[in-house]
Formats: sequence, structure tokens, C-alpha cells
Amino acid sequence: MRRTLYWKRLLIVLAVFLGLGGTVFAVHHFQVKSQSGALRDRAYRAADAAETDPSKRPEAIAHLKAYLRAKRTDEAAYQRYAALWFAEVKADPAQTERAAAGVEEFLREFPNHPEERLKLADLYVATGQSSKLLLARQHLEMVFAASGGAFKTNIEARESAATCEQALGNLPGAIAHTEAALATGTAPVRVYQRAMSLHYANRRTEAKWNTYVDDYLRALRSGRFADDLAARVAAARFEMMLGNVVPARADMKEAMERLKGGEDADALLAMAELELQAIKTIEEAVAQHAKAEVHLRKAFAIDKKNVPVGIVLAEVLYRQGKRDDGIAFLKQTADALGEVNDLYLMLVDRLIDLGEQELSLKLVDKLGTDANRKSLVTYYRGRLAVVKEDWMNAVKLLDETAPHMVR
Repeated sequence: MRRTLYWKRLLIVLAVFLGLGGTVFAVHHFQVKSQSGALRDRAYRAADAAETDPSKRPEAIAHLKAYLRAKRTDEAAYQRYAALWFAEVKADPAQTERAAAGVEEFLREFPNHPEERLKLADLYVATGQSSKLLLARQHLEMVFAASGGAFKTNIEARESAATCEQALGNLPGAIAHTEAALATGTAPVRVYQRAMSLHYANRRTEAKWNTYVDDYLRALRSGRFADDLAARVAAARFEMMLGNVVPARADMKEAMERLKGGEDADALLAMAELELQAIKTIEEAVAQHAKAEVHLRKAFAIDKKNVPVGIVLAEVLYRQGKRDDGIAFLKQTADALGEVNDLYLMLVDRLIDLGEQELSLKLVDKLGTDANRKSLVTYYRGRLAVVKEDWMNAVKLLDETAPHMVR
């Protein structure tokens, strides 16, 4: 009888204990869920605000990160987190490392996102660093393997992979990706240009490089590109690069007369380049520079933001003893351009070449706001010191930047 009472009491105690434990667990679960919901609401409000006010992106990223620590299974929130990092690094390249780490975290949790993986690879490729290029290669291999191989025919992905392989010194690999893009039958003109350049760069180890180039040139002059001005200009430019003036002139004649190249800044620039390439003697230089100037002035009037047009026009004017006129055109281009990019760097470079100091210094100072371009800023300041004949500072600055400028 006592033993029976003992077991009854034990069962009652256990029932009470389990009941209390279940209640505590339920309360804890409710509290965690409630806290997680509050974090999510705060994070999403911040992310929504950041879409219209870029200055709020860092705050939104921080709130999403806090929420995702509590709820790592929220795929949609992670995707927004990655998107905010991509937007932030586009606005501020100095955030590359942090952005990459944030996107890597997202892809570890949810690997089946080839679009974000491709963007991450592009981010790594843009650094130009060998270690990052190898990471980019790994991510691109995963992109091509994803979604049943759907990205194998994605032209942008193939271009990214070609850029990566070329930066790693693997020209055959870059060619393979470029030809895969061409095999889609929908590749734009730039891919044909790249394919020709890669085969030409690889000509010492590739016996039939010229056969491939001839095929690409033929493609740019026929089929879906038969009436394409940009394609015809691209063919002419590559012929010029090969030193084949006669076919280049034939292409430009077609471009200017049939395809309305006289209304296009880039076509007029190519025409000017052809006139300059025709110079064989000192006696011919005056007439050919004058012809080129006519084309370039017309191109500049069409598109003041076209940096190559501004640079070549300034050079042509300089060779004719009109340096100040050339600088004036470059100043107009600088005012029109605004954004810091590779064209901006070309513009700074040419202004310093011409000995212009005031605008060059302003452009270099603007460049100094990007932490990733610190060594380039030092290099430009060193060159400006040379222009000013400040030899002590010039040597100091150029010595400081030399290890960063040579790979």
C-alpha cells in the first residue's frame, strides 16, 4: 500500500514538473518569437527607408544583421541584406571587404542564389587582387553549375569569367568563356571585340589566331550586324590596330555614308583616328591633323561627356600648337562627366600630361575621397609636383607609390 502511494505521489510530482516546464518553455518560445518579430519589423522599416534615402543604408544593414542573428532561416531578409550591401559598395568602394563578407554569409546559408553569387564574383574581380580573383573563379564555377546549367549561356556571366581568367593570366581560359558567349548567337559587339583582342594577345601560342579574327570581322560586317554602325566601327578599329588601313577605310566609308556615322560621336572619333593613322611623313601631318580636328570638333558637339573624344581632340590641338584650346575642351568634358570611373582617370592623366595644374588638382582631390584609390592619388600628386618642378616632393611621392603601381 505504501509503495503504491509512493508511486502515485511521484507521478503527481512529475506531472506538475512537466507542466511547469512546458509552461516555461512556452513562455520562453513566445518571448523569443516576439523579440524576433520586433527585430524583423525594425529591420524591414529601416530597409524600406534606405530604398529612398541612401544615407540610411548603414543603419538598415545593421538592423538586418541583428535580426538575422536571431532568425538565420529568413531567406527573404538575407536577400535584402545582400542587396543593401551591393548598393552600399557601389556608392562606396571602400566597403568592398565588409560587403563581400556580408554576401558570403548570405550565400553560406542559402547557396542557391546564382544572381547574387555572380555579383559577388564581379566584386572580387574588380579588386584585381590575385587572392580575390581565385575566390571569384570559385564562385563563377558554382554559378555555371547552378540551376541546371542555365547560366552557361548567360553572356554577362561568361564576360565576368573571361575578365577573371584574363586577370589571372589564363588567356586560353578567357578565350573559352568569350567563345561560349559568342556561341549563344546573341552576343553584342563588345564580345566580338574582346574575342579578337584575346586571340591577338595569344597569337604567340595560337597558330590559327588570325583565322578566328577573320571570322569575327566577317560576322561584324554581315548577318545581324549588317546594318549595325557600332559593329562596322569596331571592325574598322581592329583593322587599324592590325595596320590594315585599306579595309579599315572601306569599313569607315560604309559607316559614314550608309550607316549615318556622321551623327555618332564614336564613329566620328574612329574617322579621326583613321586620318591620324594615315600620317606617314612630317609633310602629311599638318593636313591630316586638320582633317582629324574637323571630325573631333563635330563629335565633341554631339557628346561632351565622351572622354576619349575630348582626349584625342586635346592631343590633336596640342600637336597644332593650340594647347590652351585643348585644355579648354578637357575642362568642359570634366564638368560634364562628374562620376569617378576609369574615364575620369583618363581625363586626369591627360590634363597632367598637358601641364594643367588647377583643374587637375581639384579632380585628384575628388579622387582622394575613395580609400581604394589612395596609391593612385599619391601617384597623380607626384606627377603634379613634377609639373610644378617641386622635385623633392615629386621624388618622395613617386617613390612612395612605386610599389603599388607595378604588379
